[in-house]
Amino acid sequence: MTDSCQDISRRVSTAIVAALSMAFIAVLFSCASFGLPSTERILAVYGAPRFSDTDIEWMTTAWKKLEESEGSSREILNAGLSNDTTRLSQREIDRIRALRRMALYTTEPDEMHVPLALGRMKPKQLDFNPHFFQYGGFFFYGCGLLAGIAGLLGLVPLSGGLDPFIRDPDLMASFYLAAKIWPFFWSALLPVFVYRLARIGLSRKRSCL
Repeated sequence: MTDSCQDISRRVSTAIVAALSMAFIAVLFSCASFGLPSTERILAVYGAPRFSDTDIEWMTTAWKKLEESEGSSREILNAGLSNDTTRLSQREIDRIRALRRMALYTTEPDEMHVPLALGRMKPKQLDFNPHFFQYGGFFFYGCGLLAGIAGLLGLVPLSGGLDPFIRDPDLMASFYLAAKIWPFFWSALLPVFVYRLARIGLSRKRSCL
């Protein structure tokens, strides 16, 4: 009788922990797309579902000049333009900076560290240094693995840097969704870890509580 009761208790405990994990996953995935870059967001703020070719040039080709130089943002950004007769004011430069954030960032500013860290790696040279250690390399490697699988499936581009994502913000959203599966997976295991830790010093019933 005692063994039977223990078996039932074990099954009930397993079912409760599994239900908590599944509920956790459901909540996480229901909120996964919140605040991601999208054509709808671009349309609402920019007035068109895609950026103009000129703005894309400013946000890609010219912006790389800015990132590679120590000069003033206005001088370097203007120097990167293909049209030498076009010059930007500081206000326009701030506008381009805002458009880049609109295209690449989510409403959670820390999430942008993932594509930036992955972009610093050079797998072909066996350089997997993310140059960012606030979260630890294990986190970025997992996100990169899932993003790579999404790339092999044709969901996101695996080359071209950030340029393709600026041209199509929905691609950026797909990248974030693919990368989020990694932390979601470990978050879903949290009820299991907590339960197993509680079982060390508590009864099965109290561990579920």
